[in-house]
Amino acid sequence: MSKDTSIRDFGIGVVLVIIGLYNIFKNTTIGVIWIKQLFGFNLPGGAVTIPLLVGIAIIFFNHKSPIGWIITAIGAIVIMIQIILSLNIIFHATSLIDYILMFGGTFGGLGLIAKALLRH
Repeated sequence: MSKDTSIRDFGIGVVLVIIGLYNIFKNTTIGVIWIKQLFGFNLPGGAVTIPLLVGIAIIFFNHKSPIGWIITAIGAIVIMIQIILSLNIIFHATSLIDYILMFGGTFGGLGLIAKALLRH
């Protein structure tokens, strides 16, 4: 196949993926269910911020302290995990044709992109 065909397939694939993902995201709602458990431990809401705050205090005291940076990083990671675990993702009811167009377009586009990139 020619180089022009690869470029065309890649461009069409990108457009299909963008349109498909847009429609999937448009039919998806994200809500929050605040859970107070992290790895099986019951935690009060503000308790997850304690490692971050302690790490920041250590960094302000001695900015070269690796333990301060490690504790701060762990605190930030724990907060991010807590937020991600509290998300509730809901896919709205949709017709079969919309479902086929959303996911068929996305995966068809990914197939065209892979074909264009892996062609020798």
